[in-house]
Amino acid sequence: MTIKISRRKVRAWQFITGDGTLLFPYNGEENVKVSVGQTFTATGSIKMDHNGLHASPNALDAYGIFGRGGSFGWKPTNDVTICRVELSGEILQSEKQWYHDCQKYCASKCKVLWMANATSTLHKFALYCAKDACKLAGIDGTSWIDIETIMRHKELWIEHLEGKLVDERFRGNEGLAFLQGVLHAKRFISRDMYSINAPVSNAVNTVIDACSWKLRLAVHDTVEQALAVVQSLSPKATTASWDQIRREKREQLEKKLDRMMLALGKATKKGK
Repeated sequence: MTIKISRRKVRAWQFITGDGTLLFPYNGEENVKVSVGQTFTATGSIKMDHNGLHASPNALDAYGIFGRGGSFGWKPTNDVTICRVELSGEILQSEKQWYHDCQKYCASKCKVLWMANATSTLHKFALYCAKDACKLAGIDGTSWIDIETIMRHKELWIEHLEGKLVDERFRGNEGLAFLQGVLHAKRFISRDMYSINAPVSNAVNTVIDACSWKLRLAVHDTVEQALAVVQSLSPKATTASWDQIRREKREQLEKKLDRMMLALGKATKKGK
C-alpha cells in the first residue's frame, strides 16, 4: 500500500554503487554519477517502483532494496556507497505489511546531503548482529566453537579492507573463504549436538553468514538468522506473534545501523 505524505522535506537513505553510480536510470539515462549537493528531479508523474527518486527511512531497508539486485535488473556488488538524502516535492511512502518488507519513499526531488563508502561499516554491522545473536543464544568464547576467534578473524579482514592493516593472509577473499570452510565443517561435525537447540543452531549460522566476504550474504542473511534466533527463543508463539517478535528485533537492528551510518557520515564530513 502506498500513501502520499504531507511533509515538505524528508531525510532518508539511499545506496548506490561503490564508484558512486545510481542504480536506476535517471530520466532515461544509465550509469549516472552522483555528487554531494546534487539535486535530482523526476520528470512526469511519480509512481512507486516505476517513476521517481527512491530512498528508504532507514539504512537497512535501503540496503534491502539494493541487495535484491537481480529482481530489479542489476547485480548487487561487494562495494557500496551510502547517501544521506533529502526528499522534497511530491513524496509517496510504502507501508510495511510484514517484518521483512523494505519500506520506501518515492519523491519528485532528491538532494544528496553527503555520501560515503559503507562497505566496511556494513561488514561491521553483520558482526554486531552475529555477536548479539550469540549472546541471546547463550554462546560465548568458551563454548564448543570458538566464536570470539572466528569473529576476530573477520574484524582483522575488515581492517585490511580499510587499509589499516597490511596482512598477506587477508589479500583477496581467500582468508574468509577458508574460515567459512572451517565453520561449515564444525557445523556438520557438531550437528547432532545443536540440532535440538534451535537458538544455538541459528546463532552459529549468523556467524557463518557474517564472516562472508560477499556483502549481500553478510548483511541480509545474517539479519535473517539473527531474527530466527529471537523467534526460536519463543517456540510456542503463534505465527502473528512470531512476526511481531521479528518486527521488534528488526526495528532494533534498523536503529543500530542508522546510528552506525550517521557516525560514518560525521567522520566523513570531519575528514573533509
